[in-house]
Amino acid sequence: MMNTEIIKHINKIRSELNREYNANMCFAGFCDLACERLIKHLPNGAAIIHGECIPDWDTSERVSHFWIELDGLIIDPTSDQMDFDEFIIDKDSRHYKKYLRFD
Repeated sequence: MMNTEIIKHINKIRSELNREYNANMCFAGFCDLACERLIKHLPNGAAIIHGECIPDWDTSERVSHFWIELDGLIIDPTSDQMDFDEFIIDKDSRHYKKYLRFD
């Protein structure tokens, strides 16, 4: 699946959540629901991960968070709540090591 297809699904899901919950494009607290909706559109092997994320606004803070992992990528439909500027994060991204799995 191409990244552009994933981004289209992310944008659609964000629009739906915004409309359904009158979220005003603020998705704090929606990470699990957004991931549950997105994973239905991803290939087998995609997994929802629960862990912690280190936000850009305070690198000493850890925030409980959900994201999807697929083929070495982190797919985070609500990454903007961490002040990150990308939804698909590869190992070369400066954000990659800010995702901390509980396992």
